[in-house]
Amino acid sequence: MGASDRKRCVEKWKTAAIVLLALSSVYLTLQVQLYTGGNKETSAAAWILSLAGRIGTGSDSGESSGAAGTGFLSGISAVRIAVKNENGRYAVQYDTQETGELFDAVGNLLGEAVGSAGTPEAVSAEQWRSALGRVGVYFDFLGRIPLSALSQWLGADNAALEGSARRILLALGDENTATLYIADEAGGGYYACSTAVTAASLTADLSGYLPNGASFAFELGEEYVGLPPYTMVLPDAPLLHVLSAVNPMSDESDKETLLKALDFNPHTNSRYPEANGTEVIIESLRTLRIGTDGTVQYHNSGVGEGSKLRITEDNDTPTETEVLEYVLSLAQETVGSLAGEGKLYLIDLEPGGETGSYTLRLGYLVNGAGVYLYKDGYAAEFVIRSWTVSDATLYFRSYTATETASAVLPERQTAAAVAAVGESDLALSYIDGGGTEVKAGWIVKSQS
Repeated sequence: MGASDRKRCVEKWKTAAIVLLALSSVYLTLQVQLYTGGNKETSAAAWILSLAGRIGTGSDSGESSGAAGTGFLSGISAVRIAVKNENGRYAVQYDTQETGELFDAVGNLLGEAVGSAGTPEAVSAEQWRSALGRVGVYFDFLGRIPLSALSQWLGADNAALEGSARRILLALGDENTATLYIADEAGGGYYACSTAVTAASLTADLSGYLPNGASFAFELGEEYVGLPPYTMVLPDAPLLHVLSAVNPMSDESDKETLLKALDFNPHTNSRYPEANGTEVIIESLRTLRIGTDGTVQYHNSGVGEGSKLRITEDNDTPTETEVLEYVLSLAQETVGSLAGEGKLYLIDLEPGGETGSYTLRLGYLVNGAGVYLYKDGYAAEFVIRSWTVSDATLYFRSYTATETASAVLPERQTAAAVAAVGESDLALSYIDGGGTEVKAGWIVKSQS
């Protein structure tokens, strides 16, 4: 798909030491493996954005299309959702279908709240935690959501909402309306906005859910102090299946698809192999390197007007949302299209120091759990300069769930182990070391 075609289509974890805790479900064993890379747990992941049901946590069949809206919004979902009513809390996580269905049922509340939200005002962490205990609905998007994009995709285009957030809560306020709470610990803290959602409608819409024993780690006392406070803990240990993984870029037809997506001539003769097997393709000022392990590197030394993979072909200035949509579309045409049961999610979006400059990272997600890749942690990184994709690193992997369950220790034992070694920021994730088998485990970011 060319740049102009893509534009029309769109319109319709910082470097940290990562320690892997391999925990047996029969006895406690700690195996520490150091990772370095760009992932970070709170911003190493992100909100789920589906391109017409192809990216994110919506139903694979397309039946779970998301609440309120069309296009990109139809696949927006969260990796965990919690409903709190007068009877207790009901939550779902690590289950794509259930999470998608719950989002379909309560996502309209989010849309109404975002559309009517007033100017955010800073609140304390204590106020945020207090609100989590009131009647309301909580969304964890596993990363920082650009709120302007969320607002536009919800059809609200609310200029009052700026910045990004990982967690969003709509809860009963002090008056007769509900309050929208935004948690952006990585970006500066917690905020609250007034909304037009009435307390009566929020209470009524959430009243039918039966509690399933879900709690946040901070609510559970000292035994869980080793966990991040907003870890969702349910009575049963998480169940994640072992994945089989392959490099999908060994097929010539898939290479041709990649070339087309990046606006290269798929039949070009300007290509040669390096000694290590890497295939190099050169077209004018652009270079593409396809490694034997599925790693693809793209570089364009001539960005600007007239360049290929340019977000805008006119002299207009794209919005952040348009930049995000363009990159998500390009990511889906490349790594996303060959990921098997893996879905793509936005890890983070960082504006650069110059106008038209951004860095965007995306990761793989399988059944509600992120995949930490062996090299940099992410599935793809796109660098934008002068509104043009100047560099990209793509890690092609295709995942299929097996019938074998990964042995994952319950959160309580994990918290004890983490506290014992003085770490924090734990997250349950798949760890892809580049082999053919991928297991789930607890990833901890070192505080050193």
